[in-house]
Amino acid sequence: MTRLSKTVFYVFVLVGAANSQVVSANPGTMKRVLDDVSVEYATCAAYFEIVVGAVFDEDADTNTLKQQYSQVAHAAREKAIVIAQVFRSRELAEKITKSRVEMAAKSMLDDIGNDLANVEILISEHLEACKRTMDDPSTVLDEKYAEAMHGSTD
Repeated sequence: MTRLSKTVFYVFVLVGAANSQVVSANPGTMKRVLDDVSVEYATCAAYFEIVVGAVFDEDADTNTLKQQYSQVAHAAREKAIVIAQVFRSRELAEKITKSRVEMAAKSMLDDIGNDLANVEILISEHLEACKRTMDDPSTVLDEKYAEAMHGSTD
């Protein structure tokens, strides 16, 4: 296993997807797949952050569901950073993840007419995909790998 493959393997262990076939991919494919997965996590971070702001009262800090959504949003953002960091410095990974989250949030807010009362649209569009991203990262990685290989001449 090359040094890069070992690094990717350890990242997958951290995100819960150590058995992914991406570990054996060439570096170009690996970077493309990891960037795609990092974007998925960033999108989910934006989604969960918007839901927290839309559904829960600001004063509801003791609300267990609000705390869970906040923790999941934070975890999604951290996983996006960790994955982005495979081919970048931590500082650059944080910047690119911040940009990805902001772009996803802007797109989502546009989708709901910048009115949080329409958050159901986001829930309908993103809840299942984000639950799957958070709960089953191996499947997400394998799907992104399949997409990269399908569109690739590697």
